[in-house]
Amino acid sequence: MQRIILILFPILLAALAYFIVIPSVERDRYAFTLQGAGGPVSLSDFKGKAVAVYFGYSFCPDICPTTFSNLTAALNKLPPEQAAQMQVLFISVDPGRDTPESLKEYVAYFHPSYIGVTGTKAQIDDVVSRYEGTEYLIINNGSEAMGYTVGHTSYVYFFDKKGNFSSRLNHSVDPDSTLEHMKKALDL
Repeated sequence: MQRIILILFPILLAALAYFIVIPSVERDRYAFTLQGAGGPVSLSDFKGKAVAVYFGYSFCPDICPTTFSNLTAALNKLPPEQAAQMQVLFISVDPGRDTPESLKEYVAYFHPSYIGVTGTKAQIDDVVSRYEGTEYLIINNGSEAMGYTVGHTSYVYFFDKKGNFSSRLNHSVDPDSTLEHMKKALDL
């Protein structure tokens, strides 16, 4: 009996680590709380829903509107009960111009369920550092009319209904590819 316990104990510990500890550490890696128009918003607020997280800024002339149009086209391909289980969060990397209120208006243009959040530069830098591959850079154009732009990567990070990382979608204009990432996160 003692021998069986000595054999099974490490297996039990490994299973515990694999199913409980590792997913918890991974969830903590992506955790954040930023400010939305209705108050603080955390990734953990959406347990029970799949979540797509995208970083950008509302003054973006091309990549952000294209990505949101793509997300909306994919979301609209889902039956309404499945689409209701998918939450899109937009994290602005332009705290100088984007406010929680202006982000609410911006994301509503693409879909009424989308939520836009922002924070201080230090808060945004912290969140960006947690999402592998995501970067941004404020680019001064030297023109008073243009002000500045923000160079940024264009990834969408998907999380399943338990809050676990599901997949990362590189910039895509293909709603079908986006839909596959949504379905994976929704466990369909």
